[in-house]
Amino acid sequence: MIIFKHNEWKNQLNLISNKFSILCVENKQKLYKYTTELLYACDGEEHDWSLTTEGFKQLNFEKTCVVVTDLISFTLNSKRLVGALYKKCAAEASAIEYEYKFKENISNLYFLCKEISEDIGYDCILDENYELVDAFKLFKLEVKEKYSTLVEKLIAFVNINIELLKTKVFVFIFLCKYLSNEQLKQFMQHCQVQDVAVCLLEENIPSIAREYDFNILRIDDDLCEFTHLS
Repeated sequence: MIIFKHNEWKNQLNLISNKFSILCVENKQKLYKYTTELLYACDGEEHDWSLTTEGFKQLNFEKTCVVVTDLISFTLNSKRLVGALYKKCAAEASAIEYEYKFKENISNLYFLCKEISEDIGYDCILDENYELVDAFKLFKLEVKEKYSTLVEKLIAFVNINIELLKTKVFVFIFLCKYLSNEQLKQFMQHCQVQDVAVCLLEENIPSIAREYDFNILRIDDDLCEFTHLS
């Protein structure tokens, strides 16, 4: 379990792996404030959020959590994900079956660039300390994003974040507005087999909460806090 808390709260929201939790913020000003501060936290900026283990070990928010605010244009090719993808491919290129062929081709490309730079008539320098990862940057390696449904894209997003960034917590803003209850169930079933906790930040408690026993922290318009812990 991971304890999710804001400095303004008297209570906390317990995030349990393989389960969804709901943070319902009915006060629109606070909803905007919390959403903005979540993004700051994920960017490594100063914030008032905390993620701690049951043993009160403070977790690095930026490394532990991913926040999705825009369910229309969110991408599997964020700067962090693509950077991790480059490193994974470079590590694979170092494997025995690829290493010699890959380094030979990179070397040939280097000398071709060197020859061209000499032919243009200027005294140029090429950096000889290139790395394998630079080749994948050169060809702008990205994840192909082509999904027939939002649920498919969400599942792919969760999978790649877990594999490449070891993400433990996902916070989705207004996810219930974009998915039907059946689609939410499908997404929940996938997350249940992963070692991750999912928090839904909503302005109202979604109807699916009547069917499942969620951990819920509700903050009403007067900033009173109500908890439901399963």
